[in-house]
Amino acid sequence: MQFLAPNLSQIVGPTVASQLITAAGGLEALAGMPACNIQVLGGQRKNLLGFSKAGQKHHLGLFGNMEMVKNAPGDFQVKLVRMLSTK
Repeated sequence: MQFLAPNLSQIVGPTVASQLITAAGGLEALAGMPACNIQVLGGQRKNLLGFSKAGQKHHLGLFGNMEMVKNAPGDFQVKLVRMLSTK
């Protein structure tokens, strides 16, 4: 992964970088994708059937698997994922 996308794998790690490239459909597709879509790549959508979204966690997508995001306080997890998706 260091050879294919060295900057991406340096920021998010080789495992998450390969998952992002696979979920986006290739490196060129990932490069042309807006940050708001990168943020939710790999996330599961839940069908709430008319119930409230109040107790639902925020969309973290593939970034939610990173140790850096898991160890961050709850309020900062979403901000950290937004920052990583813009990079």
